[in-house]
Amino acid sequence: MRETAATWAKRVREWKASGETSEKFSESREFSAGGLRHWAYRLRQTKRREPRPAALRLVRVDRAPVQGPPPAAGDGRTAARLHVEVAGTRVAVAPGFDRATLAAIIDVLEQRGRSGR
Repeated sequence: MRETAATWAKRVREWKASGETSEKFSESREFSAGGLRHWAYRLRQTKRREPRPAALRLVRVDRAPVQGPPPAAGDGRTAARLHVEVAGTRVAVAPGFDRATLAAIIDVLEQRGRSGR
């Protein structure tokens, strides 16, 4: 009889939880120790191939009304930053910024600017 991956996954979990060797765990059961080890390996390989969740990137957001021009270079607050203004919001971009994150921030600011929020 062909067993399903779910059946074998349950067997492998039970085997691991038992602390027994594959030979001892398989005694008087309808499967062999070799089959149990094979499925443990196969299920491990399948799990490694599953896509991992994307890394979550966090950015610091300081909310303050935009007043006047950006700080002058060398005043101690800029550290060679680029300032981008979108829809009335100024974003200070530090060296080594992540382009995708900046693009996402600009998209959100543009959408809020169009909706008047």
